[in-house]
Amino acid sequence: MKTLLLILLTCFALTAYACIAQLTDQYPAASVTEKICVYNHLGDTVTRVVRAGAPCPGYITVSH
Repeated sequence: MKTLLLILLTCFALTAYACIAQLTDQYPAASVTEKICVYNHLGDTVTRVVRAGAPCPGYITVSH
C-alpha cells in the first residue's frame, strides 16, 4: 500500500504528465491471439492489448 501511495504522489509531482496505472482485470479479445488488460489510472479505466500468451504487466505508464 505504501508503494501505491508513493506512486500516486509521484504522479502529481511529475511535470511530464505521466503516471502509473495498476492492473485490475484481463479478458480475451475478439481475436484468439490477443487479450485485453484493464488498468485503473486515478479512477479512470485504461486498456492495453497484448498477445494471448503474454502476461499483462502489473503496472503501466500512462500519459495524460
